[in-house]
Amino acid sequence: MKLWVQGAAILLLLVGGSIAGCGKSFKGDADSASGRIKVQIIAPGSVTNDTAATTPYSFAVVDLLDVYDLVSSSGKYAQFYTRASRVEGHLLGTQPRGQFLKSKEGTFVPKNFLTQQIATLYYHAQNLVRLETSLDFDSKRNKPLKIVLDTPVLNTKQNENNAFFDGDLDAIVFLKYSEGNLPLSLNGGVFAHEYFHSIFDKLVIRAVKNSDVFSIPIAINKLINSKTLDDVKNKDLSEQVKKLTVKLAEGPVTLDADNVKWYYSLLIKGFNEGLADYWGWQYVNDSAFIAHSLPQTITTRKLDLKSQNIETLQLLSEAEMLSIVYQVSESDEEKLDLVNAYSYLLGARVALFFKTYSETVQRERGLSDTEVKKNMNQTVINFVKSLAKSLPQITMASAQTELKSPYALMYDFITAQEIKNQNECNLLRLFLENDPNWSNKLECVASGQSSSSQFKLATKGVQ
Repeated sequence: MKLWVQGAAILLLLVGGSIAGCGKSFKGDADSASGRIKVQIIAPGSVTNDTAATTPYSFAVVDLLDVYDLVSSSGKYAQFYTRASRVEGHLLGTQPRGQFLKSKEGTFVPKNFLTQQIATLYYHAQNLVRLETSLDFDSKRNKPLKIVLDTPVLNTKQNENNAFFDGDLDAIVFLKYSEGNLPLSLNGGVFAHEYFHSIFDKLVIRAVKNSDVFSIPIAINKLINSKTLDDVKNKDLSEQVKKLTVKLAEGPVTLDADNVKWYYSLLIKGFNEGLADYWGWQYVNDSAFIAHSLPQTITTRKLDLKSQNIETLQLLSEAEMLSIVYQVSESDEEKLDLVNAYSYLLGARVALFFKTYSETVQRERGLSDTEVKKNMNQTVINFVKSLAKSLPQITMASAQTELKSPYALMYDFITAQEIKNQNECNLLRLFLENDPNWSNKLECVASGQSSSSQFKLATKGVQ
């Protein structure tokens, strides 16, 4: 039976079935425990290192670390809230109480769905916090991550089938799930996606929050319905893009202050979403991880060329970005919906680039899964750190006549990379040459003393 098909009701049956059908003896209600605890959760085999797992999500026994009290669901890595509310900028709520049975082998097995969520989420929080602390950047997490469950609304119009990171509360919020598939709270890729938003928030969002250029709310917690996403992906902007491409070839386009803000709202949210999608993919090694919970996203968020309706690895050009910004809406709320929807389109392409680059680096350098993740995770964090330095330098005056395009951000990223061979270099060259500013203008040249193992991108005729 596929675990994600029948939703929470079947999960409850499966939890009960795992207790009754595994041939083990259990105590009654288990006493609480602390420290290192063996618990049965539901997770991808790629995360739990279960090579025998035959479905994307299955039961696994894992170690929860540094648990203060299992029943009260608290520990070094996570703290849980239910029936939560925001009061004067602070998160208030009820601490849930887990209910477990304990096998003779010492494994704690959740007795209900809420407990299954808590155990599984603590495990993912533990993994992602430990990953964060292994990376080289300042302001790393030094306190438990707040996780909100069973709360209908927290300052958002979306009251179900969504998960989001709330930067003001420093909390990941899971709203009610009713899709009938794998609940979002048990989706490891979704959790990793939301966790990355907490890193981006600390490094980038806080760095630009006082800038007038980035003053439009980026609505990170707003779920765009699948119809809007499909409409955006299939909308034909070619005529407007063509006109803008010609105009940009003649010189910079001058924008008013409002359109500058819309442009950079689209840019920063697109990269935030895209890097978070990459973080989710690398954690669970699944290019369609969101679709296990929200099947309709298979046509908009899956990380492959066909799903993105493109033939080559590419982002949105400056002309495409402007054509989005110039679309007329009846209200700021409608415009925000539109820009949010397009940010997911840009984000999916950003994620696809980093996924493809990661796969290329692994193949060309003969790296193991563990080695390439360590390498690429730090590479992504270095990019985020560079955004935190460069984006706050954009002023309204400069932005009105000279915009930072998605490709300009990626050019800065690519030229900072250590390119090991011709194949890696060609991937990056062809990607950048999708931008009219770089079309047929770049070449790969050997550099350094060991010319066979080190390459760089250069403008043709200039080395």
